[in-house]
Amino acid sequence: MESYSYSSPGPRSTNQDFILDAKVDADTRLVCVADGVGGNNGGEIASKTAVEEFSKSFLERSLSMEESVLHAHDKIREIGAENSNLHGMATTLTVLYVHDLELLGVHVGDSRAYILRGDGVMQLSMDHSEVARYLREGKLTKEEAANYPRKNVLYNALGMQKKPEVQTFKFSLEAGDRLALMSDGVSGVVSKRTFRNLSKSSKTIEEFGEKLVSRVENGGVSDNYSIILLGL
Repeated sequence: MESYSYSSPGPRSTNQDFILDAKVDADTRLVCVADGVGGNNGGEIASKTAVEEFSKSFLERSLSMEESVLHAHDKIREIGAENSNLHGMATTLTVLYVHDLELLGVHVGDSRAYILRGDGVMQLSMDHSEVARYLREGKLTKEEAANYPRKNVLYNALGMQKKPEVQTFKFSLEAGDRLALMSDGVSGVVSKRTFRNLSKSSKTIEEFGEKLVSRVENGGVSDNYSIILLGL
């Protein structure tokens, strides 16, 4: 299984994204992307806590993926309660666990998981942002959504007062499939069509990753951004 991972602060002074690309064994990989929110370094702490607590719970304590997400949420809330400067910090968390040709995933927030197969690309995760929800409910058109002033507002994230709704998904993989995790710093700049075309024109995962980073850097990125790519 090939992999490529990259995380950058972009034009910002700090990076509130945190990623993990862990080879569990020869046939198994765990990958995570978290995108933090909150002042006073809160976003950085929330995203790092989410990934570290999730992976520890799932890999070492044998909790289920969903239980591990909820444990990470509780830990972020606990840290925020102990330090008033970190009160209200939150983060997205999107995780893929690949074993042989079986994919399991969990997701909270608006980071994204994709599968690329042949000429197609499909988003596996659902955006938990206000604008995406209004689009799904038919309250906004695509044109209205493009100019919506609260694009980055999440209604579902780890660390919020409300217990997070955890999206879970599973997928049967095939040789040649590619998987991608990304924070909204990437998906906000690179269209799905461009993303697919970059993959199709790249023979290796590393080449795909380098082309994607270059496209983000030249596409007017305004945020931290993170990418993890897997090739089967």
